[in-house]
Amino acid sequence: MERHGVTNQTVYRLLRRYWQRGMCRNALLPDYVNSGARGKRRKPNQAKLGRPRVVMEGKGAMSRRTSSAFFAGSSRNVCSGKTSVHS
Repeated sequence: MERHGVTNQTVYRLLRRYWQRGMCRNALLPDYVNSGARGKRRKPNQAKLGRPRVVMEGKGAMSRRTSSAFFAGSSRNVCSGKTSVHS
C-alpha cells in the first residue's frame, strides 16, 4: 500500500464495494448517481452550467417554461403513438 500511495481505508473501501456489488470491474466505478442536489433547480445567473460549449455560442440552460413545454410536448407525442421512442 505504501508503494502505491493508498491508505488502508481506501483499499478496504474498494474491496468491500467490489465484493458487495458482484465482483466485477464496473463495481469500482464512481457513484455519480449520488452527486448533485436532487430536486433543486439551477439558477443560471452569470456562467453557463455544465460542460463548456465547443460547437455553438449561446446560453446553455433552459428556462423552466422552455423545459416544461419541451417535456410536455415530447410526452404527448410518445403517448399518442405519433413518434417512435426508438427512432
